[in-house]
Amino acid sequence: MYFLQGIFVTLEPGNILMMLVGLNLGIIGGMLPGISSVTTLALFVPFTFSMSPATALIALGAIYMGATYGGSISSILINTPGQPASLATALEGYQMTRKGEGKRALDVALIASAYGGVFGGVMLLFFFEPLSAAGLKFGSESFFWLALLGMSALATLYPGNVLRSLLGGLIGMAVSTVGMDPTAGLPRFTMGIMELMQGLDMVVVMIGIFSITQMLTVVESNTISIVAKKGQAASLWKTGKEVLGRFRLINSCSFLGTFIGILPGAGGTVASIIAYNEAKRFSKTPEKYGQGFVDGIIAPESANNGSVGGALVPLLSLGIPGSAAAAVIVGGLMAQGISPGPQLLEKAPDIAYAFIAGICICSLVMIPCGYLISRGCVRLLDLSGKIIVPSVITLSCIGAYALRNSMFDVGVTLFSGGIGYLLLKGHIPAGSIALGLVLGPIVEENLIITMLRARSSDSLLDLMVFSPLAFVLILCCLFVLFLPFVLNCIKRKNNTFSFSFNTGVFKKYEFYIIIFIMLISIPFLHQTLSFDEESRIYPLVVYGLIVIFCMLIIINMMIFSSNQKKNSMEWSGIARSFIVFIFSVSGYYLINIFGFYVSMILVMFFIILCWEISNNEVINIKTISRNILTSCFVIFFQYVCFSILLNVDTPSAILM
Repeated sequence: MYFLQGIFVTLEPGNILMMLVGLNLGIIGGMLPGISSVTTLALFVPFTFSMSPATALIALGAIYMGATYGGSISSILINTPGQPASLATALEGYQMTRKGEGKRALDVALIASAYGGVFGGVMLLFFFEPLSAAGLKFGSESFFWLALLGMSALATLYPGNVLRSLLGGLIGMAVSTVGMDPTAGLPRFTMGIMELMQGLDMVVVMIGIFSITQMLTVVESNTISIVAKKGQAASLWKTGKEVLGRFRLINSCSFLGTFIGILPGAGGTVASIIAYNEAKRFSKTPEKYGQGFVDGIIAPESANNGSVGGALVPLLSLGIPGSAAAAVIVGGLMAQGISPGPQLLEKAPDIAYAFIAGICICSLVMIPCGYLISRGCVRLLDLSGKIIVPSVITLSCIGAYALRNSMFDVGVTLFSGGIGYLLLKGHIPAGSIALGLVLGPIVEENLIITMLRARSSDSLLDLMVFSPLAFVLILCCLFVLFLPFVLNCIKRKNNTFSFSFNTGVFKKYEFYIIIFIMLISIPFLHQTLSFDEESRIYPLVVYGLIVIFCMLIIINMMIFSSNQKKNSMEWSGIARSFIVFIFSVSGYYLINIFGFYVSMILVMFFIILCWEISNNEVINIKTISRNILTSCFVIFFQYVCFSILLNVDTPSAILM
């Protein structure tokens, strides 16, 4: 009865209008690097103060849903997850874009997201009380092993590169240790830099290792177009039938995402990673993953949008937000004088069920909105690489600044991009580093909580290993982690290999990159010995494993030789990437003189000029004037998006 009433409330013209506004704002905010669903919601909350409670909740729910989907657009088109939850989508989506199937990938993500959103909404409607009770049974030890299950997925995400992908995950976890020690409350690994006291923001680093690194790779390849040209994609209707035809996959991943979304702190990121990994593990054609496979988009997108409904389960039933975005929605509720939890269902069931109905309807309305926006975005890929590269670099800098209004974050993004590029040369994938960044804090936080709980209850071993949920998750971790090694051993029986000292390893640049990582990690490892007993355990294990994995990779390179092609390095491409990176860093220092957007115009202009000179294009007054106008137009568009629409205040300058 209340649900039908909620449908009628949602379908009121004013509420539909606010739903459309919220959806479009959410999609745009979700696909812009640095503007997360939390930021978009927080910016919109003040506008809800004059709305009715039902309208406010419907609009906030629409933003949450739209932003969760919006992250897939930038993941697919430019390999830059707009949201951490879109990390797994980039693994397959960008590969499809490179093959000229960007439109199809976007349509697949849209249909899967809409289905996952409806699925999560239906689960929220019928099962929020029992699901909430089940989610509360997950203790800190279960969250710890759940996060490690996500980390162990690296063994299957990059099957031909297991050791290096695990090393990348450990590097990401190491980066997450910078900042304040959660146990003792003391700074660690800050090197006397005050800005590092608050830690390195996960999104800021991810913008660097994805967008900046990817653009430097495009510069190195010197391709005119960053994607292949292909004919028209299939209609949205045919793509929808294709996606829904994978009935078992989309339903299982939607359910998995909904359930993981219920767990406080897990959210869509963990849900999408685990869903991707499980889809690949149970697939009949796992070899297609990583090559631009549709199933690799359906799984994470249905899971992360399903997690939206899941995150609202504990909010509505217990008043406990299941994610940071849900916590912002709690603030919007309380600003309306409404307390979430059991009292909401007792005192204002019409509002609660209008919210639930809004989530379901919003997921369907998202299809036309997302289709129109994604079609506009995909047209940008028709531009030349010399326009796309500086546009993405400047967008990344503005997005990094917008996250916390910090110039330090802009520097971290650029530095992360340069380091990510070097690590990519060592065949350490950016996705593995990002995964460690996301899951590292979850692992450490729940490890510390479990250790504190063990003081007053059971022994640490009983709590961490022999509790039922933990034991099941441990078995899953071991299975996922060691399966690729077993498969590799079976495959190697048919390959020729020899165990002999390989002198050619000293000519491989990746060999020195691995040595550099190991040497950098040793001082950090030594520093952990000065921490308190509980504070040192997590960083000691992480940095110790980095050193061990580096040694294993070095030994493997030195004694294992196979019939593989030798590495080749195009030094002219490396030089182009280095020059572009120098221009980008120079823009960072020019901001204090010329202001943010003028500096970005200069960066974009000089990168375009560098591109044209390296390709022996004619440089004259006409081309220079055209490049200046192009740079001004692109940066003006970014100015409108961030400074006018999102009200991001940029720092003042000496001259402006």
